[in-house]
Amino acid sequence: MIAHARSDAEEDARIATEKALKSPEEEIVTKLSSMSLFEKLALGIHPNPSPSPSPSTFRFIPKSEFHAERVEKGLRKLQQLEHEFTALDVKMAISILSTPRNICDPFPLDNLKNSAICIKHRLNSYKQDLEEVSSAKVQLESQLESAISDLKVANQRWTEAASKLVGKASSKQEYNTSKPLLIY
Repeated sequence: MIAHARSDAEEDARIATEKALKSPEEEIVTKLSSMSLFEKLALGIHPNPSPSPSPSTFRFIPKSEFHAERVEKGLRKLQQLEHEFTALDVKMAISILSTPRNICDPFPLDNLKNSAICIKHRLNSYKQDLEEVSSAKVQLESQLESAISDLKVANQRWTEAASKLVGKASSKQEYNTSKPLLIY
């Protein structure tokens, strides 16, 4: 009989322990379910996708992992901008640029220059306070500024070459005065 009473006491203790453990767990689940997604993310709680239709479970992500994800996302964004810039191939375009044949010929690399400026504006509008991302951003910004500067110099040379055509045409009497003079 004493053994039976002992097993009943052990059973009662086990049940009491389960209830005590279940109660805080239920409180946590209730609190989590009432929180907004933003509040959960701010605490470092991210939903784990579940293949079954049961409710999502949550896991805590260490700040170092969250930092690494932010760095990766920032570097991916910069890599995308760098890829767009590299695709412009500014150095090659400038190297094969010829001289204007007519005083009315527009600068053929205007679209390229505008594209580089657009990429630079998008880069400048991208705000990131992480050191790893900021250093990569500074490097890309420097490359863009250099390319834009090179394009502006090429544009200036193009304009100067076109203006020399005006001088040659007037000295050779080949200049047609019936057509308006367009200078870009």
